[in-house]
Amino acid sequence: MKTLEEYTSGIASAISTDDFGSKTVRLDIAEVGSIYVSGASVSNATDRADCELKTDHATFEKMFHGQLDSTVAFGQGALQIDGDMGLALKVPPLFVRAATKS
Repeated sequence: MKTLEEYTSGIASAISTDDFGSKTVRLDIAEVGSIYVSGASVSNATDRADCELKTDHATFEKMFHGQLDSTVAFGQGALQIDGDMGLALKVPPLFVRAATKS
């Protein structure tokens, strides 16, 4: 499995301001850490975000590599989403771009 730094780097290389605009998204990976996206900036901050996605490392790895759709993960209870659901729907295309660059 990838490290937090590898996930963060992949997302940072794939993000653009068109993805979330001025909104913020935090991806919390249990026992690994957080990836915080604000505009086109990516860090490992744990600040409050407009949309927060929480999952375990195995589920995140599958979503990141396109092996598990986030909608399915949410329906199975493996992914929790707090906040703006519209932003959550914009995460999977980011994963596709990030996985191909990392």
